[in-house]
Amino acid sequence: MYVMNEPVATQIVDAIRQVVDTDVNFIDRDGIIIASTDKKRIGIFHEAGYEAVQTRKTMIISEGDIFLGTKEGINYPIIIEQQVVGVIGLTGTPDSLMKYGFLASKITEIFIKENELAHNFQSRKKMIQYMMNKCIYEKENEIEQLEDILQKLHINPMSTYYCVIIEIKKSNVDIMAIENKLLKLLDQYYMELYTYYYPKRFVVFLPTIRLKDFLNILMNNKEEDYSELFNCGIGSKKPILHMRSSYEEGLVALRYAIKNNEVYKESSSLDIELLLEQVPEETREKYVKKILGALTKEEILLLEIYYNLNMSLKETAQVLYIHKNTVQYRLDKIAEKIGLNPRDFKQSMRIYFALYLENNQQE
Repeated sequence: MYVMNEPVATQIVDAIRQVVDTDVNFIDRDGIIIASTDKKRIGIFHEAGYEAVQTRKTMIISEGDIFLGTKEGINYPIIIEQQVVGVIGLTGTPDSLMKYGFLASKITEIFIKENELAHNFQSRKKMIQYMMNKCIYEKENEIEQLEDILQKLHINPMSTYYCVIIEIKKSNVDIMAIENKLLKLLDQYYMELYTYYYPKRFVVFLPTIRLKDFLNILMNNKEEDYSELFNCGIGSKKPILHMRSSYEEGLVALRYAIKNNEVYKESSSLDIELLLEQVPEETREKYVKKILGALTKEEILLLEIYYNLNMSLKETAQVLYIHKNTVQYRLDKIAEKIGLNPRDFKQSMRIYFALYLENNQQE
């Protein structure tokens, strides 16, 4: 049952007062005036209003009628979905007020329905946020509770989604303006399942059939260059009750998108990187220290450039503005330090893994 609150009741009586030249009261189901253009009457018991609630009929009060807390006028019960939610009381001679009854009732119904829609919208958004948090962060999901929430949201628990993590790029522009653009994008294309994580990250559960549309929007929107605003990581397709792994994959993909300045990266395009993400933090630290611990920052930078350029001595030399033989000499010195040859494919894989673990800290 809808429960009227004082702020909405006050808006209603103020709106009616603009078209009715008389005092207006809103009386709740208990017969109490909770809003009035005559402030002295707020809080008193209105017997005729209470009678209108009980009988579901309009109460006309003429001069001389005796009802506690009541003045001459007309009291209209407001019925929403077969339930009396309150009463609108108009003060004055009944004959002069009859013409306003329908209008006052309709104004009240419109306010109540709009407020209920807004309330339901906010409740739904909160329910979505709670559901997504449980799916993402709970290792042992409370399946029955989640299924109940999904049922209330009219979402099939067997439907599959991609977890898309969208991060706003660091910029001197108005972050709030960028957030509004993103929210407009999500709402415009009916991507309802999203939640916001401070300070600049959104997580979206994207229906499987919408992935191509979403990527097309990011890459081919004529009105907005999203490549200047966001980086996105996209996890694998999962049932909504098992989105945690898609979220974790999306984080890996997001780090790649940020590192390589890409609009988006799909986890399906990664392989070794996903395996390395499963390495425990303590093991990561030990391995990195073992492989890279003896190297200087300059030597580590050289290796990163070298591997990013597919182990090309020529291209590495061009980027660093040095001779190719100098690159070869420095790589040989690194091999002497760590006992692994960066120019040998199998040995270089061990070095590459260490560089990856060093540059991609777990969240």
